[in-house]
Amino acid sequence: MAASMCCARLFLEQDLSKSDLHRILHAGAALYLAKKVQSINDGIELSFELMNNGMAADKLASYVRVSNN
Repeated sequence: MAASMCCARLFLEQDLSKSDLHRILHAGAALYLAKKVQSINDGIELSFELMNNGMAADKLASYVRVSNN
């Protein structure tokens, strides 16, 4: 329930598209499953922060560079 409330808050307060919200929810769950955060809610908040500050895009670009070599 907390994760869905977190998503609803992000969707309403941050003017996110449904696809952005979908990516954030899945990334947040993945962070939780990888034991990088204490809860899915924390994972959602962290994934939103990482996507907004560009760190997620930077990580993806570095992965693409490495995988293309």
